[in-house]
Amino acid sequence: MKKYISLLIAGLLVGITTNIGHPITPYYINQLGLDKIVFGYFFAAMSLGMLIFAPIWGALGDAKGRKWILIICLVFYGVGQILFGVLKNQYLIIAARLFSGIFSGGILVSFLSYMTRSKDLSKYNGPRLYATFISLQLVGTSLGSFIGGALGEVFNPNYHYVFFIQALSMLVFALYVLILMNFKDEEKLNVRSINPLKSLNDIKLLPISLVIFLFVIAVINISFTDVSKYLDVYFSDSGYGSLKLGTVNLIVGCLTLLVNLLFTPLIIKRFKPLLTLSILSIIGSAMLLLTFTLPNLLFNIYTFYMIFIITKAIIEPVIVEYLNEHKNIQSGILMGLRQSFISLGSIIGVLIGGVIYANSSVLLFYICSGMLGVAAVITIFIYIIKRRDSKI
Repeated sequence: MKKYISLLIAGLLVGITTNIGHPITPYYINQLGLDKIVFGYFFAAMSLGMLIFAPIWGALGDAKGRKWILIICLVFYGVGQILFGVLKNQYLIIAARLFSGIFSGGILVSFLSYMTRSKDLSKYNGPRLYATFISLQLVGTSLGSFIGGALGEVFNPNYHYVFFIQALSMLVFALYVLILMNFKDEEKLNVRSINPLKSLNDIKLLPISLVIFLFVIAVINISFTDVSKYLDVYFSDSGYGSLKLGTVNLIVGCLTLLVNLLFTPLIIKRFKPLLTLSILSIIGSAMLLLTFTLPNLLFNIYTFYMIFIITKAIIEPVIVEYLNEHKNIQSGILMGLRQSFISLGSIIGVLIGGVIYANSSVLLFYICSGMLGVAAVITIFIYIIKRRDSKI
């Protein structure tokens, strides 16, 4: 039970520490006098670092254990945030974002891969465990955004202080992992003696349906990334302050936790992941259209957008559950690939989103809705392929 609780607390800390700087980033960019499109470049640079290094961190964790991977990633992610707050040249900031992305990619990968293969944690309901972890991470995301928004009000116009506080929080988190967390009960850690990078050969074992599914993850994350990142900018452009944005994110986090504690494990247990994912994607697509088509943004945010958040909350544990069905592949590789394709979607989404948003902010959210529709169609196609193969 102690290990279970410490893991869930870590999920909360992941969300808080990695999101303190997000609400004030648009204001910080405006303060530096940079073009809004640079916001997309910064985020894409960070996602590129995650895309390249997430499977490597996963492989290193499979071979060497998770604890020191987590500590290294947390500390150097904090260093990257300090650089973000110190540097003023946009090209140097892009380099700092890339640096942060390299190390941030190992954090969630290490926790998820450990969670799916821990002997001590196997006695708990698997779907409920990582649904709860992801929920607490998202609650932490909301808390982190709320804290960041409040700190932005306090330190305005010295927004760079918020990044320094974020770096300090990452150091505290690293100490928490060092002192209070134990990762010595993982399955399949007999591979520690081999070259960890050789375990990347597990990628060759991926069936074609899983390869296609990884691209579905990227497509979904194009939508999720642009909605979350450009909703921040949209709020700023609509005249709302960072504290109001933080409040919305806090409500989002609480709703996500409630849904994943009460409903997600039951849905995962009773329905096939691929069918669940396709239905949720369709619902989420419709809710996005309503949110940004109808008048009265705040009303839409607290109604239709919250239904979209419910679908998003369930989709993420469903994806982990489907990946975890592939027991013949090392968990670090699977979760690393998940993070890489999430990052691929982030890169594509933010770079294209920046251009689209600069010309038509509402059009961007319509495209995000369309991406979820595309994901639903591809997921149904994968389901048909798997059913056909199972009958051969």
